[in-house]
Amino acid sequence: LPAFDELVATPVAAVHADTPTNRFLLQSSVVAFLRRLGKLRPLLLVAEDIHWADGETLLLLARLARAAPDARLMVLATFRQPGEQIGRELADMLANVSRLDGTRRIGLDNLTAEDVRRFIREATEADASAELVTAIGELTDGTPLLVCELWRELVASGAIEIGEERVSLA
Repeated sequence: LPAFDELVATPVAAVHADTPTNRFLLQSSVVAFLRRLGKLRPLLLVAEDIHWADGETLLLLARLARAAPDARLMVLATFRQPGEQIGRELADMLANVSRLDGTRRIGLDNLTAEDVRRFIREATEADASAELVTAIGELTDGTPLLVCELWRELVASGAIEIGEERVSLA
């Protein structure tokens, strides 16, 4: 934070997020900093798994979303649904941000068996057996992160056989 102090008008070291005024000053400093960076080149800010974020982080993300168009900033926030409890703070933030111009909410489905088959084909340049595709799909429920992690573990442990034309469980 000391290096950050030199780049913003309000020193961050003097700001603690324990009062609404100080929270506003801290958020203003972050927005001002990103606006300055945005003048140099467009920015992409990615916040993953915001269903686990605390209230302060959600307030900052909402503030950044409001400032994004003028700051040459794109804010991309991801959260899981269904399966994760969406708390009141996240629900409120999503409702507030959804009213902003330029905000778009995109729902992504889990991977289908065909998606898993294509993933394996791209990874190996060989066709996956139906047994392998079914096993990966059932174990991961098509969740992309889990498909990738399971695939990595299967390869590392030697649990799959990769031939010239076929990939299957060992």
